[in-house]
Amino acid sequence: MTRSTSFLFVWVVAGWAAAAGAAPSPGPELSTPELAAPLAAAPSPAARKAQLLARARSPRPAAPDRARAVIVDCARGEKLQRAIDRSSGEVTIEIRGLCNENVRVERRKLTLHGLDPATDGIRGVVADPPATAALEIWYSELVHLENLSITHAGGVGLGLWFSGAEVRNCRMIANANNGVHVSLGSFLDGTELTISNNGRAGLNVQRSSLAFCLGCRLENNATWGAIASSGGLLSVLDGVITGSRGLQAVNGSYADIDCVSEETLYPCSLNVTRTAALTNADATVALYGAGPFAGQMIAFDRGEIDVYGAQQTSTGVNPAGHPLANSFEYFSTLVAEPYFDAAEVAHQSQILGPTQINTFSRALLIDGTAVNGNFSCTSAGDAWADAGVTVNGGAISGCEHVPPPVP
Repeated sequence: MTRSTSFLFVWVVAGWAAAAGAAPSPGPELSTPELAAPLAAAPSPAARKAQLLARARSPRPAAPDRARAVIVDCARGEKLQRAIDRSSGEVTIEIRGLCNENVRVERRKLTLHGLDPATDGIRGVVADPPATAALEIWYSELVHLENLSITHAGGVGLGLWFSGAEVRNCRMIANANNGVHVSLGSFLDGTELTISNNGRAGLNVQRSSLAFCLGCRLENNATWGAIASSGGLLSVLDGVITGSRGLQAVNGSYADIDCVSEETLYPCSLNVTRTAALTNADATVALYGAGPFAGQMIAFDRGEIDVYGAQQTSTGVNPAGHPLANSFEYFSTLVAEPYFDAAEVAHQSQILGPTQINTFSRALLIDGTAVNGNFSCTSAGDAWADAGVTVNGGAISGCEHVPPPVP
């Protein structure tokens, strides 16, 4: 070290020592501000969904004029990816026939349009490296997809990442993985989609993404009709869900089948052979006005299932054909109450036994809810039943806030 730097080091250390021995200088006066009003409670999942649905239904710019469309004739060997890469602006690309290729969209806006999903669309192919989906949409503000079939025998059909898409009259059928995958803050506004016979879930919404599917059919998918996870929110509006399992919500997510918010002529039903609704880890599944529905209900680890004007007709069966039971474990919640339509007519809810409320879980049976079969509370589980609740073919037992029947 040179003499000049040694002197500087000693001078700085001395300054620090002097500052440490000196009285602290007066600083600004600190105070705790008073809140002018109490903080508002966070909206419930159902209220948050209503806000997002209203926003999704707000007017948006129309798709570009098809008179200026670029036509891709896949039957003649033309490539959709090449047309996307060579175009610019808010262009419409008309797809004729089936394009056997993996397609990636990464642009602000685009419309991909077919005449008929039975004849026009995208078929993913084996590639190295493999493509996650037959049609991948990344970092796009709004992509319109209309009248297309999108299938990948080795992966996902349609995938969204950091993107928004309006999808109309499209089919995602017989994909090896999910039919539709919505991830990383993406948004799907789907209408009249057929998402069926896929190797995993029909619709998978995750990582703070949002999906509405109006008039959609989620049928016979290998795992679940639809899944919400990691902060995802999905709503099947006036849609049909069939297969072995219906709706799953996990890790702070929300999923519902909603037969009341939209006034349409689309059929709306949930009929599965095993589990209709499963939720855990601060997640919620709701059945709004779903009418008669078939399948077991399972919630654990602070999961919640809300039944509004829906009547359970079966708890499903296991692979051996034995009936299953509804099960609520570890601080979970069941809410069953009527749905009142525009004419103020009450559509009662029905819970089918056996139903088990265990390990600090809770059930709220409101107004004229019907309990058919045995309903029991154990291990600090509890239930509250209004006076109008009816019990048929069984009993409510072990629940502290449901008094035993009068002898």
